[in-house]
Amino acid sequence: MSEGNAGKISRRNFMKGAAAAGAIAATTAASAGVADRIPMLFEDSPDGLAERLKRELEELEISEGPLAGTPLSLMPWQGEVVDGFAHHRQTFFSIARSNGKTAFVAGIARSALQPGKALYRPRGQIVIAASSLDQGSIAFDHIKFFMRDVLFVDGDVGGKINPEWRIIDNTHQKRIEHRKSGTSLRVIGSDADRAHGKAPSLIIVDEPAKWKNRGKKLWVALRTSMGKQKDCKMLGIGTHPESPLHWFSELLRTPNRHRWVRTYQASMQDIEDGNEFDLATIRKANPSYDYLEPLRDEIETAIEEAQNEGGTALTSYRALVLNLGTAETDEDEMIVELENWYAVIRSKGHAAAREGPVAIGIDLGGGYSMSAISFYWPNTGRLEAYGAFPAQPSLLERGRRDGVGEAYQVMHTRGEVAVYPGYKTDNVRFLKDRLSEIEEFDWIGCAADNYAKTDVMQVFLEAHYNEALLDFRRVGAGPHGKEDVEAFQSEVLTSYMSLEQNNALDYAILRSRLRRDPNGNPAIQKATNKGKIDVLQASLLAVGMGYRFRKPHEQKGGLNEFWRKMLESGKRMVGSV
Repeated sequence: MSEGNAGKISRRNFMKGAAAAGAIAATTAASAGVADRIPMLFEDSPDGLAERLKRELEELEISEGPLAGTPLSLMPWQGEVVDGFAHHRQTFFSIARSNGKTAFVAGIARSALQPGKALYRPRGQIVIAASSLDQGSIAFDHIKFFMRDVLFVDGDVGGKINPEWRIIDNTHQKRIEHRKSGTSLRVIGSDADRAHGKAPSLIIVDEPAKWKNRGKKLWVALRTSMGKQKDCKMLGIGTHPESPLHWFSELLRTPNRHRWVRTYQASMQDIEDGNEFDLATIRKANPSYDYLEPLRDEIETAIEEAQNEGGTALTSYRALVLNLGTAETDEDEMIVELENWYAVIRSKGHAAAREGPVAIGIDLGGGYSMSAISFYWPNTGRLEAYGAFPAQPSLLERGRRDGVGEAYQVMHTRGEVAVYPGYKTDNVRFLKDRLSEIEEFDWIGCAADNYAKTDVMQVFLEAHYNEALLDFRRVGAGPHGKEDVEAFQSEVLTSYMSLEQNNALDYAILRSRLRRDPNGNPAIQKATNKGKIDVLQASLLAVGMGYRFRKPHEQKGGLNEFWRKMLESGKRMVGSV
């Protein structure tokens, strides 16, 4: 696409009053005429293909958030990406978080999967490659929503599947296949071995900056697989990598007549000039700013936290809002990626409400470990987490011993960590103090670690709580741990969860590490360092129980019947013995 054509496209698509156009930092591949570009086997010319794709995208409805159910209206930057995609074999663009890129590319994938659409091909293979299967599930869920009237008999996602289609959606596979034509879509994690042997018609590369080991092997495998289909296209999206040596950074710097690239990003000069919070700077990395109210609200919150707290909040703001570089995932896998975690945090007073029944998670410690309790309201997605330490040694001394400095003192000042007299936390008193705060709500149940089991039972006995609500589980390991970890990941990745800033949980997420068994099942590692992650372990228990309550149809082994009887009992769940 020539520079002149790019400007013409931008002016044609730009909405009235949008001041963002002059702030977009972009690099576009210079190329010759259409005849010099890649051979196309699609029915339309590149220009015709672009127009069809735009019409198909605007047929869709927004799938989530405040605008859910309203028609999708293409923003100017999305129109330009569609034009670049239609005219080139490879399309790569980098943009800040929450600008609507995942739903946008999911709409393009839908065009390749659904018969009769612009990119559809019989026996076509659509591959979505992400840092993990969980990360790729976000685009996968968008696609299911966009195609709900085709995939499901009643048009309801999760309902009876249309017999013309096959859908596999579990923790090991995410796949959709049209039985008659053989056209299929599959999500894969950043594992190069899984990319060999494929002959894809469309490849979507999702968040390559977060792939393990820089993802170079997977990228090579996907790139070489394009030769098996003459008209195969590749679309890469994501935040900008931190390192200029990252392979995705190199691609974004090297457009050619087959590769269209664009980068929406602020610059280090903006920071050096003191302009990092200016609207013009923000618009460089966020071309959706003038069109998405939720994005504006999220950015305002990020600015407030970055200015008031500095440190991690400021680093996160520069990386995710200004798109100045996201660190790649290392071999130690956290329970969720930071950008997804930060997306569910709200400023004080703006998190979801305490409404409906509450699920409780408890993980108790002794003199050395933190004791923790978490509350999760599955009807709204609100999460709260609290910890407790004994007074001896002091929080300052404890912080020095654990290598966390004044972190525990800050948590105590914020009301996230309580202190009880003595050398061992009075767990009974701690639980009574916190549980008394939620007695007005119905309790779904109380999931607790087996450690200090007698303390939990003593509280229920003395307070006359219903002991039938107790569920003692292994924290972070075995089948219980797998269920709870995956439930927590799902609630974060879909942004269903909502919580106010909680330093204790932030600290635990940063220091969380997963281990996986030979089948890939996740489990939380309890003690990878001296940092305390007990509030996370309690949260896993609470969120896991709340998730099973909210989505009983997804569970195995009769849980659906259990919850049905619980709900139909007509009794207060917390009740007395």
